[in-house]
Amino acid sequence: MNFLNLLFNRKKNLIIKPEKVMVYSFDELLEKFPKHEKIDNNKVKELLDHLYDNCKYYQEIWNYFEDYINTCFPGSDYEKYSWDSPEHKEYSNYLHSIKDNDLRFGDWIKYVQARFIYDKGQRRTFEEACEIATNKWCEMLFNFHLQDNGAINEDHGGGFWACALATVLKEDSMKELTEEMIKNTHDNIYKYYKGHCIYTDKKDGWTSQINLYCDYGPNAALYDILEDSGIPKKYINNICPWKTGVNIDETDNAVVLIGYQKRNYI
Repeated sequence: MNFLNLLFNRKKNLIIKPEKVMVYSFDELLEKFPKHEKIDNNKVKELLDHLYDNCKYYQEIWNYFEDYINTCFPGSDYEKYSWDSPEHKEYSNYLHSIKDNDLRFGDWIKYVQARFIYDKGQRRTFEEACEIATNKWCEMLFNFHLQDNGAINEDHGGGFWACALATVLKEDSMKELTEEMIKNTHDNIYKYYKGHCIYTDKKDGWTSQINLYCDYGPNAALYDILEDSGIPKKYINNICPWKTGVNIDETDNAVVLIGYQKRNYI
């Protein structure tokens, strides 16, 4: 049985590109890890074991390993080291160079993720992911939330008052919305997620995401959804949460809440 048949017999509806990403054993992954004198290989094995037992979604693997690699290379701190500093060049060379039988760090992570998905499968059905993402949007659009662009946590006085004013405008605008508008929005967001499958096949890997997002107002897709749901144009920007997005990653049906400089899995 070839790899493709084996994969889909084990994990139905699993989206992966086997011709792009092979599934290696853990011993092979450890052998192919891009080695460096500053990196403790025992720590790599420890992280690999921890991730396999504790990660809920494959995307978390990148965050764990990136955090560890950054502790090994001071040049990863962009606030302290410039792009052309020797420290940053050492860090960049490690991430992007290939030597001996090792892989580039980013490619190695993809193989770890492929191993994780191959064994763990998807966390939920795609329909369940669509419902979770939809409910999260309705919660943020139609319930009280502080509008925040990062100024509140960064102790920025002027920005704080802008957030406070935007929060008042959001609360006032919500009072003008009807139950029918709210129901229509729920139905239309769900239809959007269910019907807008975006698959990007990159040269060096794969990714698959469906995204709705707000900066200081909604992206075009979300704006159209709200307008089509009967929400007056003058209230649309007001009710949308600042610096917020909700992604569905179809690789394992993870639902990711994106905020100002943070990501949380729902």
